[in-house]
Amino acid sequence: ESARTEMHRLYGKRPAPLITIQFETLVQNLRYAAETEAAQRQDGWQIYQAEWMFGSKEDESPLLIEGARLRCKIDRVDRHEKTGHLRVLDFKTSDKARSPLEAHTDKIGPRKKLAESDLWKTFEHSDGHTYLWRDLQLPLYAAALRARGLRPDAVGYFALPKSVQETGVQLWEDFDDAWI
Repeated sequence: ESARTEMHRLYGKRPAPLITIQFETLVQNLRYAAETEAAQRQDGWQIYQAEWMFGSKEDESPLLIEGARLRCKIDRVDRHEKTGHLRVLDFKTSDKARSPLEAHTDKIGPRKKLAESDLWKTFEHSDGHTYLWRDLQLPLYAAALRARGLRPDAVGYFALPKSVQETGVQLWEDFDDAWI
């Protein structure tokens, strides 16, 4: 209700139709996000840290990669109240929700030809497949937590796609040390 009051304060008692539509879309998105958050809480997940900064000059346990200090802000780290497991969540808004594995890698089959400039981005995983890195965000976040002596058990997205019915937590299936 306070959001509606603010909308009226900013745009008057009868805002333009486009503003009203955008506002109602926002309210619907927030409702689905709140329902998802409530379900996660019911399942035992609690926020351990939010917007956690790593790699500043004051950071006593930075993640160093070939001597370069990784600077990042992790959207959220959750801890399960019963198991103590940790998980890293990155909030993602998008047109369509994608799995973390799809967002980070491409599986390379034997017929796929790669540009020579992409070869350095490939690796063979312990599952026997070859992958091409597209993004390193979640594995680097997991590595940054390890530099602090923490071991995340899962990484994933709190997905907020345009199709609000797809709102939810999407974990990286089979994420393990090999990905880090």
